[in-house]
Amino acid sequence: MLVENKLHKTLTELANATGTSDATAIRLANTSGYSGYQELKIALARESASPDRSIHDDIEPDHTLLVAVKDALVDAKQRGTSQDSGEQVDEQTAAERTVVGWMAGTAGRLGDNRMDLVVGVDGGGTKTACLVADMGGSLLGLGFVGPSNYLRLAGGAREAAQAVRHGVEAAMRDAGLDISAPGCRIRVAQLALGGVGTDGVNVAMTEAARAVLDAECVCVENDAAAGLAAAVGELYGVVIVAGTGSIAMAVDREGRRARSGGWGYRVGDEGSGQDIGRLGLAAATRAHDGRGPATSLVGRALARYGIDTLDGLRGVPYREPVNNRDIVDFCLDVVAAAHEGDSVALGITEYAGRELAVTAYAAARVLGMDAGEFPAALCGSVFKAGNVILGPFRGELAKLAPGARVVQAPYPPVVGAVILALLRASVECDGTIRCRLAESWKEVERRHE
Repeated sequence: MLVENKLHKTLTELANATGTSDATAIRLANTSGYSGYQELKIALARESASPDRSIHDDIEPDHTLLVAVKDALVDAKQRGTSQDSGEQVDEQTAAERTVVGWMAGTAGRLGDNRMDLVVGVDGGGTKTACLVADMGGSLLGLGFVGPSNYLRLAGGAREAAQAVRHGVEAAMRDAGLDISAPGCRIRVAQLALGGVGTDGVNVAMTEAARAVLDAECVCVENDAAAGLAAAVGELYGVVIVAGTGSIAMAVDREGRRARSGGWGYRVGDEGSGQDIGRLGLAAATRAHDGRGPATSLVGRALARYGIDTLDGLRGVPYREPVNNRDIVDFCLDVVAAAHEGDSVALGITEYAGRELAVTAYAAARVLGMDAGEFPAALCGSVFKAGNVILGPFRGELAKLAPGARVVQAPYPPVVGAVILALLRASVECDGTIRCRLAESWKEVERRHE
């Protein structure tokens, strides 16, 4: 097997290929002087980018890598058993030094003096997630920053672009990479941002991002595109995004697009976290005044905002500067109350689920997709609420579009942004790539738990 394939293997893939366990592979990386398997892979990738740094030249270049890895892992497994019994081992085994040296040395002789990367960004009204990945679909580093929806920021596109830049820098640091290093380059930076039209065209945001990102190609998309790519693996179907805001986007086989919703929290975004939070607070005030039924949302509002009486609530949504989380965070309380059987909260979540289904259906209908079969991808934190949202959503969508097949992505939209970046870099995102994305996401996410 090719050396390049080994560099792209996830922890689980390596362990499975060598008949050992994840724990044994981690022990190999640790005893080789690295903090974990991810750091070992990054070190090997750096060797690939700098052939003049080749080490362990005494290792035979025709030595089979898989055999060397297996020998080292088996030896590490035996040493781990000895350590468990109290025997201390302070030095690497010869097998471990051999496999690490052979992999790094051979990678250094591959003759490719570049380390090509892609960046995926998923940004909204409250937070922005950034991922850096190699061209084989291995996710290397993850970074989080604040909002990057330029419509919600006082500094507009420039402020949003700076937020993205900080997020990319955080992801690079998390991966242990330096973009200024010789041979290291970002081929494509794919930004999937709230506030960008579903046609994916936004000149101001694109220019602002290109001015601050060191990438050969900077592309801007609506955040719904990343959600669709994450769930389906391509830009086809309908995606309904329900996070801080809400929007649905449909894409047919000809690449035509249609949008429904996404009008912002002041005039729309039905079924979003902001909408659910606002309706929950409105229900609490109605109960307080005697204009509506009693609900546990009153007590939850007092606890959420640290106020003694609901009269103090007036200072929350209208204070300056505006904090997007002030209202959207109350969505969590509405969902919790719904799960506990509060009838008022259940009414809100049922309404939200139905509205999201109608929004998805409306986008599909514009392109004539509603009469046939199509994937309907769910994206965003609202759907994490479980059956109090999913139940009414599925029920309503089944009535409106019986051919809709509801799918949920195995990873978040930021991984979908990486998929879009890889596709733009002419990398075919087949089953192998998607499996690698899923496995490496687990590794990256584990570091941020």
